[in-house]
Amino acid sequence: MSLRLHFFKTIVFIFFISFSVKGQILVSGIIKEKSGLALNESTIKVFSQDSLYITGTKTDKDGNFNLYLPNKKEYYVIISFIGYKDIYKNISIKED
Repeated sequence: MSLRLHFFKTIVFIFFISFSVKGQILVSGIIKEKSGLALNESTIKVFSQDSLYITGTKTDKDGNFNLYLPNKKEYYVIISFIGYKDIYKNISIKED
């Protein structure tokens, strides 16, 4: 096994839907690896289902992030951190 592959680890990705403001949903969460280590400066990019860039952010020193997304939409999210495999997730934002 190559040394480079040895550095790749799985990222644990957690989303929490907090509240709606002016037609938008605050999506916040934390990015950690399996061991619980927070991955600061991870990049989170959000795209529409037709591949248009919507928004993005980076995590803080504790792995936390906040994003505002429009209500009632389907998105896909790409989470990346140097030395780790990218994570691709589909998410749905629905009104309560």
